[in-house]
Amino acid sequence: MKSVYNAIDMLSEDGIIDEITGKQRGKVYRASEILAIVESP
Repeated sequence: MKSVYNAIDMLSEDGIIDEITGKQRGKVYRASEILAIVESP
């Protein structure tokens, strides 16, 4: 499980994902740039 947290930390530090809940537990992340590409026509 630690490797998952490490990957999340790296993606967050690189600006690929953003934590959007502001919580300590049950965090939700968003990859805005990827969502924009997927949602575009």
